[in-house]
Amino acid sequence: MFCLNPDCKHREETGNPAEYVDGVTVCADCGTPLVDELPAPAEPAPEPDELLELERLTAITDPSFGALLRSYLDQAGIAWSTRAEGVQDLFTVGRMGTGYNLLTGPSWLYVERARLAEAREIVAALEEGAAPLDDELAGYEEP
Repeated sequence: MFCLNPDCKHREETGNPAEYVDGVTVCADCGTPLVDELPAPAEPAPEPDELLELERLTAITDPSFGALLRSYLDQAGIAWSTRAEGVQDLFTVGRMGTGYNLLTGPSWLYVERARLAEAREIVAALEEGAAPLDDELAGYEEP
């Protein structure tokens, strides 16, 4: 039987949980109910994957274009991040007339450096009005 109380006097003095014979149900040092077995030691947290290096892809001056672009990047499995997107409407008149806040500047979209060329192709296709990843819809005609 073991005491799992991290503040137990025995643990503070020895660095180990108090251990008792069968039949004892309460720690004599702190009064905590005992358990039959010590829990398995916690596994160390996994090391984070390699950090991604991000490269600036484009400024987002149209929120709907930004949302569409991010959805295509997600569909392609390209990691992305934005800067200054959350502050566009916080100050003065927001995006009025320019598509971005004049005080904060435009929102920028960053993508993983290794897939920058692929992301640029997606941007170009969207700017031309194409659907870059909708191969499964090729040949589909609207009724």
